[in-house]
Amino acid sequence: SKENVCTVVPFGNIVSRGLNALRIFVCPDFNHRHYDNKIFLYFLNKYILDKSFALIHTFEDFTFNVTCPVILDMPMAHPIYVINKLQKQGIYLDNEIKTIPATLNDAIEQAQIIIAPSMFVKDSLLLAGCNEDKIRLVPFGVRIKRQIDQDYILRKFQKDDKLVFLFMGNVNFRKGITYLLRAWTRLNFKNAELWILGRVYKVLKNFLKKENLN
Repeated sequence: SKENVCTVVPFGNIVSRGLNALRIFVCPDFNHRHYDNKIFLYFLNKYILDKSFALIHTFEDFTFNVTCPVILDMPMAHPIYVINKLQKQGIYLDNEIKTIPATLNDAIEQAQIIIAPSMFVKDSLLLAGCNEDKIRLVPFGVRIKRQIDQDYILRKFQKDDKLVFLFMGNVNFRKGITYLLRAWTRLNFKNAELWILGRVYKVLKNFLKKENLN
């Protein structure tokens, strides 16, 4: 209920968006999350100073000096996968990851339960040495009215219906948008549209021009 929701950081949404905008439009290498989290933790520690909790549900950037159980959400793969797997093969996402944040190691160590949305994320945690007994697999959910599979798509094409494929999310290397665009170009559908909704990262715009994938 709304009475149990509090605003920890005054004008926090504006501060967070401002720091992110600085990274997007001015300095791509600016670690906005570091300062965003520092500000949040400063105000959070003041807020929880005189309070007690039965449980804390948090995500990977935060650790707490508490005695109650902590559930940690890991919405994406552990960065050790990028460092040890991708970058060693010369595959770089939106920027090079050189070190694993100490806050992440502390959060994993502190948590009693870690929620992973996919086997890929779970495998990355195991690669980082995480105790498997801590990990719970809870996939992201979506309600689909009908089964969308290969047969369904082929039937749509046979009926000469226009198909609309939708991508929603940040348009960057990490989301694999380049693979989608290359595949779309090769398939060369005659009666289909690809809709892309999301922020196009600056580093990707240069790549799209170079690859002629506009």
